[in-house]
Amino acid sequence: MSSDFLEIFKQYSFLSSVLAGFAITVAIELIALGKKGLVHSSAIAVFLISAVTTVATTFIFVVIMTALIGPRAIPGPATRGYCTS
Repeated sequence: MSSDFLEIFKQYSFLSSVLAGFAITVAIELIALGKKGLVHSSAIAVFLISAVTTVATTFIFVVIMTALIGPRAIPGPATRGYCTS
């Protein structure tokens, strides 16, 4: 069950990264236009802030949920049934 959730988190992080990449691309295109104005500057700021917050919240969400649902530890030789003596 937890591996299904981990796969969903991987797909969620991939999708969020793609969307953040689109936001950065739009911001770069707006910067390249070279127009000056309040609306233009506000749009650039909104796209850059949305990209940063998307990546940051995705990273935090995936790390926390993986820590809560993921495997607790790598089993050692004693728990795998191997003899250590």
